[in-house]
Amino acid sequence: MAAKLLGLTLATTIAVAACSTKIGTESDPDQTPSVAQVSTEQSDRIEAQMASLRENLGNIPVGTEPLRDVEGSKITKLTPYPGLLAGARDARGFSGYVSSSPDDGLASGDIALAGSQTKTFTAAAILQLDQEGLLSIKDTLADPTWAKTLRWPNGKNITIEMVLSHTAGIPDFTATKGFQKTVANAASPSPNDLLDLVRNEPALFPPGETWAYSNTDYIIAGLIIEQVTGNSYASELRSRFLDPLELTQTYLFGDPKTDPTMIGYYLKCLDAQESTGSGNGEKPECKSGVGAWSPVTAPYTNSWPIIWAAGSIASSTTDLTKWITELVSTDNVLDAEHREMMQKPVPQSKSAIKQQHPQWAKFWTGYGLGMATFEYDIGTGFGHPGNIEGYASISLYFPGDDNSFAMTLIASQTHADVAAEGGNDMATVIKQNRG
Repeated sequence: MAAKLLGLTLATTIAVAACSTKIGTESDPDQTPSVAQVSTEQSDRIEAQMASLRENLGNIPVGTEPLRDVEGSKITKLTPYPGLLAGARDARGFSGYVSSSPDDGLASGDIALAGSQTKTFTAAAILQLDQEGLLSIKDTLADPTWAKTLRWPNGKNITIEMVLSHTAGIPDFTATKGFQKTVANAASPSPNDLLDLVRNEPALFPPGETWAYSNTDYIIAGLIIEQVTGNSYASELRSRFLDPLELTQTYLFGDPKTDPTMIGYYLKCLDAQESTGSGNGEKPECKSGVGAWSPVTAPYTNSWPIIWAAGSIASSTTDLTKWITELVSTDNVLDAEHREMMQKPVPQSKSAIKQQHPQWAKFWTGYGLGMATFEYDIGTGFGHPGNIEGYASISLYFPGDDNSFAMTLIASQTHADVAAEGGNDMATVIKQNRG
């Protein structure tokens, strides 16, 4: 599907209800064109791709039975979900692109929930503490600095490195009935309350044996950050990253409340409160064939603050492209040694991803310390996807001498294929526009 979409949108420029914002400076004509200085024709090509992704990846047929809207009329496809944002950045500038329904009023600087992209911030904070000698990633969960707070069974056999790389064998609290009940009841659990949901559950596997993605790992990492520094997780991220890098459109739980300006949507089914499509990457569908895109409201919005160091950040394409660029390619966040630690996939992840996340495996090939490796058509990208109620996103940095660039894609619906397939298509178009 991705290849067909790309061929179609590159062949013709279509009229779309979209807008773009470009920021740039003069560029050397002998160098690769900056993403901030694409021509009108190139801009139209990207915007056409945006509209095509939003329409085609939003229209998910359900078996042979056509979907019906909530009034019961048969439809062969869902209407496109309302919005999709993209941004691209290189050394000389940033360009943002928007595809949305005419009445949505989206702009390139709008803020959306970034979900598990938060894990890159959490892992970077831990690795900075390692750089500073305040902890070692080889320390175990039984270290007296944080052992009383974590109270983790078998903690003496689990290292921080295992936690960051998802090789600790710790169950994911978001997969428990207790978590779903907590969200539905609009409760406000503490990080340790979340650990209680799985603290006494059997391990998924012996520590270090294989790989399994777990949000619990990053709740543990957040608590370790607080125990080592004596400061809140939110204040540490602000002082270490948000303020120094001038990420002025990035917020997290613990800041003054700032709601996203981009509305998230989910597939509301007539036969159930929500569709089968969720953060696990399944395609949205309704068993009855009756459903429509609906704005995410409480109690589902409660998961934003609840998941804390595993996924509580809200941001814009402007900030997320800047963050992933600084994190992957400069010394402004981590030194070269720690960047390599973060980016290098652990061997256990390579085979496990294929088995556990087949919907991602076409592109997602490995996981390091809070950073995923994606093999796209244009080459290897480093970053992280994010899925949270109402939003699917991905931020990646593509190294390449004078041709490096970063890309962020955010969809206003919870469907991981948008980030996986759509991100591949978008990256290809951006790369081709740059020559």
